[in-house]
Amino acid sequence: MTAELHLHAGGSYPTDYLLELASAEDRQELEQFQETVAKGVAYKDVFKIFGIISRIINTTARVEEGTYRICEAQKRDGVTRLEIRSGIKVLNGEREEAYLEALLRGIQRSAMNACVLLSVKRDSSTEYVEKTCQLALQYRQRGVVGIDISGDSTVGDIRPHFATLKKVRDAGLFLTAHIGESREEKDQMLILQELRPHRVGHAAKLVEEAVEFILREKIPVEVCPTSARLCGMHGPDDIHPWVVEHKRSGHPIVIGTDDSTVFGTTLPKEYESLRSLLGIDCLEALKKSSHTYAFRALPEGYLPFCEFSKKFMLAETSTEKRHPITQNLSHVFQKNVPEGMELLLKVDELVLGGFQKFIETIARIAPLLACHMASGGRVFLIGSGSSGRVSVDIASRCQAAFPNVMVMGIVSGGDSAMIRPKEGFEDSFENGVKALQGWRLNTNDMVFVISASGSATFNEGVTDHALKCGAGVYYFYNSEAVPERTQALFDRGVTKLCVDIGPQAVAGSTRLQAATLAQCCLGSLLASALYMAEGNHDAAASYPKTLLGNMKTALDILRDHTESFAQIARIEHQVFSSPESNFRRLKDDPHAAGYVTFLAMADSMREVLIDATESSPTFSTNPIRRETEEGKKRAEFRAYMVGEDNAWKGLLGREVMDQQDVNEFLLSADQEGVHSYKERPKGPGNFVLAVAKVDDAVPEQLLEALDKATGVTGLLLLSRGAFNNEQAAKLRDRYGAVVIIEDVPSDLLGLSESLLLKQALNLISNSSMALMNKMSGNLMIDVRASNEKLRGRCVRLVHEITKGVRSQEEIYHAVAHVQRAMQKSTDYVPAIVKIVAEMYAQKLTPDDFAEVVEALRRNDERLTEWQ
Repeated sequence: MTAELHLHAGGSYPTDYLLELASAEDRQELEQFQETVAKGVAYKDVFKIFGIISRIINTTARVEEGTYRICEAQKRDGVTRLEIRSGIKVLNGEREEAYLEALLRGIQRSAMNACVLLSVKRDSSTEYVEKTCQLALQYRQRGVVGIDISGDSTVGDIRPHFATLKKVRDAGLFLTAHIGESREEKDQMLILQELRPHRVGHAAKLVEEAVEFILREKIPVEVCPTSARLCGMHGPDDIHPWVVEHKRSGHPIVIGTDDSTVFGTTLPKEYESLRSLLGIDCLEALKKSSHTYAFRALPEGYLPFCEFSKKFMLAETSTEKRHPITQNLSHVFQKNVPEGMELLLKVDELVLGGFQKFIETIARIAPLLACHMASGGRVFLIGSGSSGRVSVDIASRCQAAFPNVMVMGIVSGGDSAMIRPKEGFEDSFENGVKALQGWRLNTNDMVFVISASGSATFNEGVTDHALKCGAGVYYFYNSEAVPERTQALFDRGVTKLCVDIGPQAVAGSTRLQAATLAQCCLGSLLASALYMAEGNHDAAASYPKTLLGNMKTALDILRDHTESFAQIARIEHQVFSSPESNFRRLKDDPHAAGYVTFLAMADSMREVLIDATESSPTFSTNPIRRETEEGKKRAEFRAYMVGEDNAWKGLLGREVMDQQDVNEFLLSADQEGVHSYKERPKGPGNFVLAVAKVDDAVPEQLLEALDKATGVTGLLLLSRGAFNNEQAAKLRDRYGAVVIIEDVPSDLLGLSESLLLKQALNLISNSSMALMNKMSGNLMIDVRASNEKLRGRCVRLVHEITKGVRSQEEIYHAVAHVQRAMQKSTDYVPAIVKIVAEMYAQKLTPDDFAEVVEALRRNDERLTEWQ
């Protein structure tokens, strides 16, 4: 398996084919020139042969047949991937498209895994370059992958073509450039810095600054040993400088023939010429890795990287960075679960500092909100994913405590997104507009948009609509650095509510500290404003401080129970990792084992869902399934509500906004159906955990539902006071794991106990996922690329894990192709970050998807260690 990534069609038509077609005069001149080249030729003189070949290959029919024969010759040489370069031509008065289509037909006839790079020269006319780039874009889904800057590198000026070439690159096509062919070149650094080519050709005679740039940016170099030697790019007895550099530092290179017919070589000969220097093992590794540097067009539906990176590569946002406290989190968890939990709690402590600073903002803003509320103003809280679920939670608490003011919580994707993530909504401006359209906002209404990273496109639509309606808009986020499109919203009059406490304990996992911050900060802000609207200014002033004190107490309480939480995490790990578990399968097998089920009363259900619903990144195990899909494995995590006739109203604190949206989801433990609690796997090999907040006794309905399970069972209880010792002893005798947290602090909205429960559940879930190899350090590597933001996170994670061995642009392309392969798979496959990272570790490509997946399965999804 090897790739030929530097081959020009004009210099590679097989000799026998050229002689077959050539006139007697052309045949003689061609043979004489080949003999001359074989002895060595001046760089500028080598271009003369292409005039002879052009006279021979002078019709589109000959181009098609010649291309076919090139491909067949490459197959015989063992080439499994080929890139053909050619400038477009007008033959016999036909359009340039006819020439290009002839090339593509030749490839198609051979069924070779090949693509085309269209070539331009430094001295090409503006019209020629523009036409070439236009055709490259027009034929990008038919086999053209990029542009090649070639020809005599000492003639012409590339600068007038920069704008056109940049547009093509930014549109997602690849760019490679011949540089370092002659000491007379004046544009080496211009090309490198301005055009940022994905690969460079030859590069044998470079200025020192260019060498440093290529090394620093890890730009792969296309090395054509015979061509370089015969054209005098280095001494006849010397080794190509980038072969030497590859042996020294491992800098990426690919071996090519340049013009196989002109230089009388083949790819096997080129590799053989390097045998004595590099050795067999290194040569085989070089052949294998050559595929990884091949250009692949993005699948349809994927944004060009340039556009994507501006919108969704959020590397500068605090929430996406790695926290130094938890740098080695997964390794600590593998050795000692309570110690891993302590690291999480140390980052949770930072929430207190952020909240304390925000209390000053509350004092400033709450009076204004109170005025609006007192005059009939409505409050809307809205967000995507965890932020949306937090919005619903805060709104339901405020509405229950202060029923005279309308406080509405909305999650993107509709109410069913509370229990199942919705694909695509976070990336949709239009859906953001629609989310508030039916409410007829006015100048007295207030909209709170929540987004940890400040990046959701959905929120742009929400904000744009609210501003046009004249409503007051407040944007709560957790990173000082935000995308330009979000900053543009602030410039339109949106009030910024930024609480930046740095990275999450697990990079990018905003259901952790970011969600906690949103709950305590916005919950306190609205509670204070609501108290003021009622005229209770003392309560308004004291509520945030009381909540802050309760949160400090809660952290001490959590630390006292880490060993008990660790017991639950170990049970989950045992259930998931059993040989009979379906955790890493897509279908139930007869054992129906490997499932965790939560039971909760209405007052605890939202905390469970805020922790367990988000399938990316924490719970990414296999593709999202709608409840009506028969024949697929049930969700690994599922929550059922106990003790409510109207479970959805109990969850939302209001009536559902679209009954049709939630009809297919079974939420109540008393509902019947395929996905009901009755049919839920809860026998041996499964774990059912009941969660409740209690004053004294545990609700009998909860225990009755728990007793229907015959697998491992557990109780997680928050008691607002002391718990009866006798009852505690009976519960411990009755169930496998019982955690009772006593003297839980409380407040009017119930935020104190809610935050404590949320953080407890965070500790458990992150522990069990770490034990299941779903973390690497504090990187959650089981991300599902279900939207553009998460796709960007996947790219950054792979870049981080592989220590920058590939550029983020290359990784983005790999992620796109692997994601397409995953979508076609009918079996469970590991997460995309694992696949791409392991692919690079094994020097494989997306074409080797099945091989990479099998290697990960054999190793229990542990990644190869990067040194």
